[in-house]
Amino acid sequence: MANASHGLGSGVPVEVGGERVVMRAELSPTWHRFRICTCAAQPLWCGPLGLPFVPLFALCYALCCGWARRREASSWQLLMTPSTLYFKHMLYDWWCCGYQTRSLAIPLHRITDIKLTRGCCDEQGLCSCLQCSCGFEDASASPWKLLVYTSKMSSPTEASPELVIHCARDPAGIKRQVFDARAAFLRLADARPAPAAKGPVAAGGSPAAPPPDARSACADPGAHLVRPGASRSVGGSEAGDASVEVLVI
Repeated sequence: MANASHGLGSGVPVEVGGERVVMRAELSPTWHRFRICTCAAQPLWCGPLGLPFVPLFALCYALCCGWARRREASSWQLLMTPSTLYFKHMLYDWWCCGYQTRSLAIPLHRITDIKLTRGCCDEQGLCSCLQCSCGFEDASASPWKLLVYTSKMSSPTEASPELVIHCARDPAGIKRQVFDARAAFLRLADARPAPAAKGPVAAGGSPAAPPPDARSACADPGAHLVRPGASRSVGGSEAGDASVEVLVI
């Protein structure tokens, strides 16, 4: 994991959204093996009948799609500014015929939790065991997946992560830095002064008195009405214009 003060490398922005980048995470070298395993598991969508095709898929992806794995790794970005966590990644589809790019910006104050997990020990299913058997986990069996939960996606009955990050280097360090930045952002937000009261204010700091016409209207609500038997000029006679006299019976 790199910090902005130590240089972000080529192609990595120093500022995002007008804020300086304070953290840049790095992708683990195990990404290549991880992607081969996940792509080789595609025949398992057909159930047990797809199991014999898994070795064939793994061999094809390993021999023919190395360039795609390198482009995926170079597109991977996990950046953080003092207020927002940014993630961007491009993934190739089946047989590397097409790709899709995902970009996400999560305000730090919306992050409620970050969980660290690893395949076979924390998950069930044939796909997870296949990933572990490919050997992309290191010998220490440290977590390799980050699950980012936010107030937008979580509910009292069921919580699903808004962002899932695979094979990031030093996931525990990423979690620590995100929560440190989140705490600093919330402290800064609490320290900001409350917005001033709306409306005109007099020189002494007290609310300004209403204009004279407003005071007279408040004192006599019927002052603006024409009383029976009275007349009123319409059209601005003071300026010398023709006026119309209205007589109310």
